[in-house]
Amino acid sequence: QNLYFSQFHQTPLLTNPAMVGTETSIKGGFFYKNQAVGGGQAFTTPLLYGFYPLIRKKDNKHWAGIGVQVLSDN
Repeated sequence: QNLYFSQFHQTPLLTNPAMVGTETSIKGGFFYKNQAVGGGQAFTTPLLYGFYPLIRKKDNKHWAGIGVQVLSDN
């Protein structure tokens, strides 16, 4: 199993950065992965992400989005 691609579905902005432009509601999440690799060592990956849609006030139309993701791979 490749350690960098395991549980990739839990990192939405790494899988598909364009997803930010399709979200129509504010979303956020936190993810923590601790994966043992043998020999008493483990990879730990905390992740924090959020989406914010940009909606035009005059016609209430969704036209873009802003997304932020903070990832630490140890």
